[in-house]
Amino acid sequence: MRWLVLPPHRDFTLQVEAPAGWQVLDVGRQFVDSLEAPGLLAREAAARLEEGALEAALQLQVAEVLLSRPGLPWHSRLRALGAALAGVSRPGGVQLRLDDLELPDGTTESSADLLRGLARPAPYDAALEAALAALVGASAVRLRLTQDQQLPAALALASRLPGAVPLELSGSFAAAHAQVLGRMPPFARAVLAPDDEVIERAGGLRWGEGPGAWGGPVSLERLCAPHALADAGCQLAVIAFCGIHGGEVLATDGSSVSLEALRSAHAALRVRGVRVVAEWWVGAPGLSEAAHLASERAFQTAPFLDWLAGVRTYHGGREHAPERFGGVPVRWLAPPSGHDLARNRPFEAAGSVTGGALRSLQIALAQRLMALAPASPGRVAGAYAIPSEVPSVPPREGPLTLDRDCAVVQMPSKLSGEGAPTWYAANLRTGSVFALDARLAPTLAGLRGPAPAAEVLPLVPEEKREAALQALISRGLLERVHG
Repeated sequence: MRWLVLPPHRDFTLQVEAPAGWQVLDVGRQFVDSLEAPGLLAREAAARLEEGALEAALQLQVAEVLLSRPGLPWHSRLRALGAALAGVSRPGGVQLRLDDLELPDGTTESSADLLRGLARPAPYDAALEAALAALVGASAVRLRLTQDQQLPAALALASRLPGAVPLELSGSFAAAHAQVLGRMPPFARAVLAPDDEVIERAGGLRWGEGPGAWGGPVSLERLCAPHALADAGCQLAVIAFCGIHGGEVLATDGSSVSLEALRSAHAALRVRGVRVVAEWWVGAPGLSEAAHLASERAFQTAPFLDWLAGVRTYHGGREHAPERFGGVPVRWLAPPSGHDLARNRPFEAAGSVTGGALRSLQIALAQRLMALAPASPGRVAGAYAIPSEVPSVPPREGPLTLDRDCAVVQMPSKLSGEGAPTWYAANLRTGSVFALDARLAPTLAGLRGPAPAAEVLPLVPEEKREAALQALISRGLLERVHG
């Protein structure tokens, strides 16, 4: 049998259809699905408590509560899986998030770092073992690599695959970095294979342009031809922009298009049933903090999209390295020494926000924009393809329930490790974590549906109850629902 193998840690929300004659073995999805096995997260949480990893134990308990909640919205499920992935990652091993992976002593941008840490433990090791057992008698194995986060798992698989089994590499990442990958011993015997017959889908929608309805990345320039885009079958356009200035929107390659043209295009696309989802890449060459704040104001007064999925750090220079970015001269630098699998290149440009100032700016912008709509759980196709559950304006009165992204759990002590057993509320959408009064917490933890205020906080005097409820609503523990 010929196997098209999808190593972790890829975008598991993408379902892959293999070319004729091949069977798909999605190791990454199998691993993520295994996190929802009955009792697994509870056992992992208990193990983290034994190790003294209290924050990881909290993440796992919250994830377990949310994933067991009936009717959990899709985006809330992704947030819970993200918490579970972080919680099962142990110190000294590969660290997972919903849409990323980190090595404890290096980077996936360095082949030397990857090879040096080939034996490091990873949360998905059991899934790799099961995959290897299935691949022993294969007539061919093709590892599909679309991002560098898959490399630790792919190298582990390739290094342990029997030499008699023919090995191939495919996917966009493998094609872009074939020379470097070919010098890595586990991949030395692999042959680069085509990838054009593979189809990916997210939320039932073909991901990437092709026959029929599709969704995926679209340039700002192409978005400005809305009818041609819709005629081509696009139902979801995912765009990225760096800023807005003087009526122009700056694209990630340094070019710009008219804000008014984008607004008109968006209106035309909505008529055709096409959604537009965007990422804001902050920290592009030459954009000062003041320019970012001006862009924020311009965006809020003249939106040109359906949903701003999130704010991310600007990355560029590997495929597009223009001499001028938005009119500002740019000096592109070589990647750090040893980064032979670099995703981007550093740059120097007058006025740019860098370092800690950039990180602080990114956090501040993200927090303010979350007031308009929840951010994406992560940079995964399934979060874009399935519309975000943007909450309607909540009623001022009426029954209450736990926030869809919040869980109330009891820890054996404070997160500092001191004190007696403590109840915590944690909201994965807002990042809020706070201790609760032990007299009130069990009732809140037991909420299973909308309830009147007197049942939610029965021990709080009526004259103080409304103020207490408003405080819990503002912190993301409760939400009002229409009765």
